[in-house]
Amino acid sequence: MQLKPQPLRILHVVPTYLPATRYGGPIFSVHGLASAQAALGADVSVLTTSVDGDSDSNVVHGEACMLDGVKVWYFRSKWFRRLYFSWSMRQWLQENLAAFDVVHLHSVFLFPTNMAARLCIAAGIPYVITPRGMLVPELISGKRWFLKTAWIRLFESRTLANAACFHATSDLELSDAIRLGVPVQNSCVIENGVALPERRDWPTPMQVPYVLYLGRLSWKKNLDLLIEACSGLSDVHLVLAGAADQDSIVGELHKLVSGFSLQSRVTFLGELKGDEKWAWIQHARVLALVSKNENFGNAAAEALCLGTPVVLSKGVGLAAATAAADAGWICEATVESIRTAINSAFCDPQAARIRGKRGQEWAERALGWHGVAFRTLALYRSFASSKFAR
Repeated sequence: MQLKPQPLRILHVVPTYLPATRYGGPIFSVHGLASAQAALGADVSVLTTSVDGDSDSNVVHGEACMLDGVKVWYFRSKWFRRLYFSWSMRQWLQENLAAFDVVHLHSVFLFPTNMAARLCIAAGIPYVITPRGMLVPELISGKRWFLKTAWIRLFESRTLANAACFHATSDLELSDAIRLGVPVQNSCVIENGVALPERRDWPTPMQVPYVLYLGRLSWKKNLDLLIEACSGLSDVHLVLAGAADQDSIVGELHKLVSGFSLQSRVTFLGELKGDEKWAWIQHARVLALVSKNENFGNAAAEALCLGTPVVLSKGVGLAAATAAADAGWICEATVESIRTAINSAFCDPQAARIRGKRGQEWAERALGWHGVAFRTLALYRSFASSKFAR
C-alpha cells in the first residue's frame, strides 16, 4: 500500500501579526499566504510577537492559537520593542525548529527574522526571505540611514547570502534590492494575493465623488503631495483612511489641510475594517497610492479586484502591471503629476469605469490567493533537491 506523503511543514516568522492591523499591508498579506497554504494541505505555523503599538494584542502567549487553519504562536516583547526583541521566542524556536521543513522570513532589520535566520543556518534548514518593502535605497537613506546601513553590513548581508530564495512581491521590489547592492540569491517574484468578501453590494458611504487613500498614515506615502494635489481640484473630495504610523504625521497632515483651507473637502476616517472598508473602496472614483516606494500595494490590488481604478506613483510595485492592463493612471511623485492623473479620472467618469473594469479582469486572473499559495509551495518543495536541503 502506498503511503500518503506527509504535508509540508512550514513556519512563517514575522514581527507582527493579526490582530495588530495598524502595521498595514504585510499583516494581511502574510496571513493571506499562510491561510491559503493551509487550505492546500500544508501544515502551517506562524511565529510572531504580540506587539500592537504601545500595548500588546489580546492573545494567548506561548501556546498555539488556531486562525483560519494556521497555528499562530505569540510571544511578548518586553524590551527593545522597536526591534520586536523576544527572548522567549528565541527559546521556543531553538526547541522546535527541527520540526519544520522550510522557514519563511518576512521583513529585515528586526530581531525575529534575523534571529530565525541564524538558527536556520546553524540547523541547515532552508529559509526564504521576503523583505516586504524594506530594502529600498531611497527609504534607507531617508530615515536612520546610518543604523540601517550598519545593520545590513553586520547582519542582513549574511541573512540574505544564506537564504534559499529571495522572494519579492514585484519586479520593482527585486530591482530595489539589487540597486541597494545586498546579496540577492535565487530570486523569484510572486505577487501578493487578495481575499475578497462574498458581498459586493455595499451602499455608498459618501454622496459626492471622492478620491480614497487607504493605508498607514506614514511619511513614505507622500500624503502631503496628495493633499496639495487635491487642493487645486475644486470638485474633488479626498478621504484619508488608515491608522497612524509609529512616527505619526497626523498632526502635520491636519495642519496642511488647514493651510490649504480644505477642512470641508478632506475627511480623516481612521482605520477601516470589514464591510466598511470594502464599501469605501468600491464607491471611490479612484484609489490613490502615490508613495515614495511601495513593494506591492495591497490597497491598490483590492481596488482593482473590485473594479475601482487607481492612481499610482511609479514607486508602487503594482504600477507596471496596472499600466500594462490600462487599469488606471500612473504618475510621478509630484504635485502636478498627481493632480493631472486625478483630474483625468474626475473629468471622464466613463473612462474611469472602463479602466476599473480592465483592472478587475486582470486582477481576477493574477491575484487569487489559491494560485499564489500554490506557487510558493512549489518553491518550497524545490529546496528538497537543492544544496539547502537537510
